[in-house]
Amino acid sequence: MNLDDSAIAQYHDQGFCITDQLLDAGECEEIVDAFNQIQDRLMLGSDEDGALRYQPMLFDRSETLTGYIVDPRILEIMAELIGPNVRMYWEQLVAKPPQARTELPWHQDDGYAPTDPPGYVTCWLALDDADTSNGCIWVIPESHRDGIYPHRMDGPNFRNGIDGFAGDTRGIPVPIRKGQALLFNSLLFHRSGPNTSDTNRRAWIIQYCDAAARHGNSLEELDDRTWVIQAGKFLTKPYSERPMDVGKVFANWTPV
Repeated sequence: MNLDDSAIAQYHDQGFCITDQLLDAGECEEIVDAFNQIQDRLMLGSDEDGALRYQPMLFDRSETLTGYIVDPRILEIMAELIGPNVRMYWEQLVAKPPQARTELPWHQDDGYAPTDPPGYVTCWLALDDADTSNGCIWVIPESHRDGIYPHRMDGPNFRNGIDGFAGDTRGIPVPIRKGQALLFNSLLFHRSGPNTSDTNRRAWIIQYCDAAARHGNSLEELDDRTWVIQAGKFLTKPYSERPMDVGKVFANWTPV
């Protein structure tokens, strides 16, 4: 699935764009079922506010998830936005159950998981319809142009926020339908609100980077990240040169 010229221009100019329908409803449910079969999960936020279910880096424990990581419909987009050599940088399911009031404040993904150079691509794949009632993503257009801002850590659950930044009138909601994807630059300011509805808001967030990028803090090679495109060839069997230590990755998620 290729992006048209207007979507590519919007991504570069404003820092984000929305795809057409990427997956059908059955495929979205297949992804949800694959995550449900894996018991490992973390929680974000507090029980009082309604915690969010969080399942990071589990794709290699499911043939179904691995298949979608290298789905040509997604890789075609990454080849257009990144180039001929691409690694999968990170993936995570974030599920906001009905009436979960936990919010994630304005932040940049590069603010806690930076690459050098910065600016990888986040594919925020909606597994349910997402709108302002159930916690869709809000963005500040063009905010990806000014580099990485200092971030703070709000407690133990990686609820990062941009230091001294409470909000901005330029922020806009980006509602999308089940099976669509919101694509945004990892430098873009974004946030998500509470789920005040009686429906789920589940999203699979898959991030891809240029294979030549390095870790933004240590400048180490990202050879623990998964190859998905090599010299323009889409890989059906993704791999990395060494296994990822997810605990170490979490330990290095410190505000910059």
